[in-house]
Amino acid sequence: MASEQHAAVQASLARNLLSSVLALAFPDDLVTNAEAQRDFIAQVPQVSAMFEQHSVFEYVTEGKALDKFQSKLFELVDQAGVSRDVKAAAFELLLVVVEQLPLEQLEQWLPKLIERVTKMVKYIKDGPNVVASACAVARILLRHVEMYSPEARRELFDLLSKLFPALLTVLLELGKPYEEVLSKDEVALFANGLDVFTELLQASPTSVRSSLSKLESAAALVFYNASLATDATARRSAARCLATLANASDKTPQMWKQIVDKTIEMAHLQVELIAGKRMVSSAQTTVLKNWLRDESATADLVTKLSIYKRAEAVCQRLSIAVEVLEECVASRYVCEREVQLVINDVVTLSRRILAVRAHEIGKQSAISEDGFRLPASVVYGVLPQFHQLGLRALQATVERAGLCALRQASKITKTLSLAAENVHPESHAALYQGVAICVRALGASTLERLGQPLLDHMVVQCKEDLEADETKSKKALEADAKAQVENKSGKTGKGKKRKRQIGDVSQLSADAAGPGALFMSARNQRLLVGNVDAALNAIATCVAVYGSLLPMESRSLASEVALLAAQQQLKRQAFLAVPQTNAGLSPVAMLLLTDAVSADANGAHATNVVPSVQYLSGLPSSSLLQRLALNATEALLHPRGPPLTVNVDSAVPTAPVMNGSTYGSSVTNHSVKSVKLPGAANVRGNLDWEKEDATMANNEPETEDNASTKRTKVENGSKSADVDMQAAENDVEEEEEEEEEDYDDERPVATEAEVEVQEESEEPVVQRTTAAVSTLAVDEDDDDEFPDIVVDDADDE
Repeated sequence: MASEQHAAVQASLARNLLSSVLALAFPDDLVTNAEAQRDFIAQVPQVSAMFEQHSVFEYVTEGKALDKFQSKLFELVDQAGVSRDVKAAAFELLLVVVEQLPLEQLEQWLPKLIERVTKMVKYIKDGPNVVASACAVARILLRHVEMYSPEARRELFDLLSKLFPALLTVLLELGKPYEEVLSKDEVALFANGLDVFTELLQASPTSVRSSLSKLESAAALVFYNASLATDATARRSAARCLATLANASDKTPQMWKQIVDKTIEMAHLQVELIAGKRMVSSAQTTVLKNWLRDESATADLVTKLSIYKRAEAVCQRLSIAVEVLEECVASRYVCEREVQLVINDVVTLSRRILAVRAHEIGKQSAISEDGFRLPASVVYGVLPQFHQLGLRALQATVERAGLCALRQASKITKTLSLAAENVHPESHAALYQGVAICVRALGASTLERLGQPLLDHMVVQCKEDLEADETKSKKALEADAKAQVENKSGKTGKGKKRKRQIGDVSQLSADAAGPGALFMSARNQRLLVGNVDAALNAIATCVAVYGSLLPMESRSLASEVALLAAQQQLKRQAFLAVPQTNAGLSPVAMLLLTDAVSADANGAHATNVVPSVQYLSGLPSSSLLQRLALNATEALLHPRGPPLTVNVDSAVPTAPVMNGSTYGSSVTNHSVKSVKLPGAANVRGNLDWEKEDATMANNEPETEDNASTKRTKVENGSKSADVDMQAAENDVEEEEEEEEEDYDDERPVATEAEVEVQEESEEPVVQRTTAAVSTLAVDEDDDDEFPDIVVDDADDE
């Protein structure tokens, strides 16, 4: 009942808002008054925002106000004397209406809207903003085409047969030379026009078969104009349109493979301008049918553009080709089998891109040797971007293929190894992300060839990046050593006062900048932090996938990097490339959690679990994933039946608080099996709750009955101990051997003082056994909450 009243109130308020807009924003002389039209254009953004926020047309689905609003908008669209901007604003309001109206009412508006969209596309030649707004309305109408009634759908397709040829003509007219600049409205028209066809290719693909060839040519225009190639929306719309073209064919897999082959061939054409190997043949031109214009694919780059504009165009075209490839492999209309057919070609393309080296291209001159390729200096400038695009193509294909890519595992491994040797530091983040995706997709069977070598490489590189701002260059060390020698020898030729002043200044500089600190720009710091974050994520992925298959040495090095990154988190936060949000875990937390949860080569868990708990509990944000990670690490220490307890007796005073959490001292000694943490609590496998219960029991006051009962049971226990003494001596050695076998997978934890284990004689063993038996006897009595009830049978007799 309350919900119905609330809906009625909302409908009344929405109706009042719509009536207010009609009275204030739509004056009677709006069609003829130019000043009123300017006011209307200025008010449309705010009116649209209010309609969207309050969902006005979800409540107002009928009535005089809605009919009047519709007639006003249609009048603005139909009148020839109204300016182009007013017509575009009217379509913006119509877009809000069609997004919110229910399907029953939308079917009534459908014929009138499509007719007006077709009219705008056919006859408005000098108003790209109007056509773009009209195409946005048509895109929303076509999104629900399968949900309309049969009559409405039949009428819609009849109207679309008039709209599509006109819209394709408008799109093909945008194919202007590369250097000619298109307006923002023309770019928006290109993107919205392609989105119309993309929506229909997803909802009802067979209705576009007659226009398939022209549509492919129109989408390929994004390669040949700088304004389209630099706009992210236009590139994404073209990529989605090309990726869904295969839906219109009866043989979707074959058509899809043709699109992918064209995309790969277009990418190879751009690599030839960089790698210096021009291989133009008739077969390649045939493959790129409908993608090449009248001139050659690269003639406009060679003859009309300057050298650096050519380099920019090559990078843009390769980037668009990679985007199309990503959309193609992500299509839900093909399966892993089709992706497996093209993965070999994609790996070959990626390897060719990653194999480019600037010093192998040619002379360091303004032009290349053949006048066609880019010179070596320009190639060196664009290599980082080229390498990133090659890695993107590889990781998108491998991720989609999954285990089906195992047939190409050898080639993928060689490609990633080549990238690890050649890529620029700008591309390290892309390399680490690619390694993580490939490891996750191919599984643990790639440990020997792919996982361990690249993991060791990432660990070494990440450690170098973490210590980059703390190391001294060789020249700086030599200069400091030379200065110290001169100061000691006193052969500088300066007076004592001057020496003292120089020493004071050097001391101030050392205190301010730290020992051996090197200058690093803010951009390089952000790049370094981004590379470290990507490396930590990749290392965490490798540890999670391979787990106990990793050798102890590699696993220990990964643990050491995790601790080092946690200690330097405060330094890195100031230069975070991507700010950490509350929705996820930081790379450091993810690596610590993965290292603690995953088993090592001995089958033991809880590696660095105490620093993980301290780090997670000290993070400033409190996201859901952070709480889950903290619970997971605490569960390793305190599960329901605890196999481990935390022994804090040997813990030394901890270091000052860092980022809200207490950390121990830095990693000092590193062994193959463990990492020593002097400042962290030790994790032991001894179950000592019996000892604690006995201690607590000894502190409780004893009554006379309890005391007599205890004395009786102690005497009985000593007698039974005398009887079983010989059996206990034989069982002690067996129990010690079993304990060694049971705790083989317990991770040893380093302490500051070495614990000396001395062999005791047989007599202390017997005494310890006797004491244990007596203690157990006492504990059995102390555990009872009520005193024993003694029944005297003598009275009954």
